[in-house]
Amino acid sequence: MAETYTYTARNANNPDEVYTFTLRGDYLQLDIAGVLEQIDKVRKAEQVEEEVRRQVKIQAKPVIFKMIESFSGPVHVSDVNTYQKGEGFTLAVWKRIAGLRCAPMVISVSRVDNPEATKAFIVELDERKKNAGHAGKFFGPLDYWFGWVGLIFLIAILIRWPHREK
Repeated sequence: MAETYTYTARNANNPDEVYTFTLRGDYLQLDIAGVLEQIDKVRKAEQVEEEVRRQVKIQAKPVIFKMIESFSGPVHVSDVNTYQKGEGFTLAVWKRIAGLRCAPMVISVSRVDNPEATKAFIVELDERKKNAGHAGKFFGPLDYWFGWVGLIFLIAILIRWPHREK
């Protein structure tokens, strides 16, 4: 298995929408090198305001993902799920806070320009997930913050329940 694997998902309907994912060992990171190219397009556009709106819409997800990644580091492959349906591609990443899954970030491309490369990326990611193990401290619902909040809420209800009947 190669140590580094890079996959670029480009939207066939909108070639400016590009996501580059790099697998390094047991971790996935998003590269946003294309953002600088898009800024140059805005600078050269005749209708700058309209182009700015279009580019912000396209580049918002990768930039937000990269900002989150800069605080927490790359994402462990066990926290990444990919789906390919037809020519579409979806990648869901769970961000962890204090070792527990907090919220998913979903990147979706309605129609990728190279479905074969997408399949190869998914196969490589699945292989790394098999070999990497689990990144969390717990399994099942207790690996999520909402699982712990629900458990605490349930315990509080069970403790208060006998007091209501008296």
